[in-house]
Amino acid sequence: MRMQWVHYFQNVVTWYLVVIKGWPDEIPFTNLSNVSNVLHQLEGLLCKWELGSVHW
Repeated sequence: MRMQWVHYFQNVVTWYLVVIKGWPDEIPFTNLSNVSNVLHQLEGLLCKWELGSVHW
């Protein structure tokens, strides 16, 4: 499985029947390579994944 930002709902949600829960409101749900947020927000997102507050 690969994350596919452009077709997330079609290629991830519909195909694998999973969704990402807990995504923070302050970070746009898009390819993170294209996000111009400050580093501490992205580090916070990583921490949330590692702690399980953002999960599949």
